[in-house]
Amino acid sequence: LSPILRRYVDQVAAEMPGVRLLFMQSSGGLADAHAFHGRDAILSGPAGGIVGMVRTATHAGHGKLIGFDMGGTSTDVSHYAGEFERAFETQVAGVRMRAPM
Repeated sequence: LSPILRRYVDQVAAEMPGVRLLFMQSSGGLADAHAFHGRDAILSGPAGGIVGMVRTATHAGHGKLIGFDMGGTSTDVSHYAGEFERAFETQVAGVRMRAPM
């Protein structure tokens, strides 16, 4: 995944000279384009959904949330009760992953 992702990130960066380019990571944080790797992107979509859900709901006064994110190939369910939870090891599609998420 990393070589393909690196080519994509470099291509996007080349189209946007002078712009600080950040990518969502599986941990819910952002990474500069040069520091973004494949392992950081595995669950970046669901992480982005959770961060967006929390920011939107807390502005509306809600602090306990259940998220449901259905895509074309997967469905992710999340919960939030006042703080983001972090895991440093999980299994994705039968493969053990060691990365913050």
